[in-house]
Amino acid sequence: VSGHRYGLSVLDVSAPSRPLLVGAFNDGGEANNSHVSGQTLYVADADSSILEVIDVRDPRKPEKVREYKGCRPHAVIVRDDILYIATTARGLHLLKMR
Repeated sequence: VSGHRYGLSVLDVSAPSRPLLVGAFNDGGEANNSHVSGQTLYVADADSSILEVIDVRDPRKPEKVREYKGCRPHAVIVRDDILYIATTARGLHLLKMR
C-alpha cells in the first residue's frame, strides 16, 4: 500500500476482513503509487523525482535494490515485461524489462 509521506505498508490480506501489517519501507520520500510484479515492487515518488525498485521476497523486510532518478514518476505499472511510467512533466515512459 502506498502511503505518500508515510512510505509503504506491506499487508497480508489472506483474510480480507482482517488485513495484517507484516512489513514497511520508508526512506523519507513519498510513495505516490506502487505496483508489484512477481517479487519486485516499483514505487513512484514524484516529489523526489525517483522510481524505486524494491525486493519484496521477504515481505517483512522490503529492501531497495535500485532507483532511477530524474523522471518525476507519478504512477507505475508493469505488463508483459514493459515498465510503464506516467511522469508529471514528460508524459509516458516505456522501458523494456531485462
